[in-house]
Amino acid sequence: MGNPRRIQRRADKGWRLPPDAVYVGRGTKWGNPFPFEHQRYLGKAWAVEAYAQWLTTTLQGMTLLREHLHELKGKSLASWEKLDEPSHADLLLALANEEIGTRGARMSGATAAALAKIKQHEKEAATSRS
Repeated sequence: MGNPRRIQRRADKGWRLPPDAVYVGRGTKWGNPFPFEHQRYLGKAWAVEAYAQWLTTTLQGMTLLREHLHELKGKSLASWEKLDEPSHADLLLALANEEIGTRGARMSGATAAALAKIKQHEKEAATSRS
């Protein structure tokens, strides 16, 4: 198993998604459910934070994490964002590979903040269950 990382998906003729990669963009179960227009006006950092909030506060998002996150473990994740831009793919990459200590993602401040919020939410949920 290679080092999981984020890959920028391209529309170049002949470009193929590597075999160890999963596309997590719109049209997949991992895609950001907020309209693209929101991202255009509010920014990519907002989109990552909104995605993190959606993952932790909606039944659909929490179910996705609980039942499907394991599918991304050890995989590289592809999205359309440039590698130096915030992306929900970085968030998913960090969440899926936390146990094996993978930190190949180039995490922006927004992604790191969103990840911290998810971790805090998980901690609070565990405390309330006990």
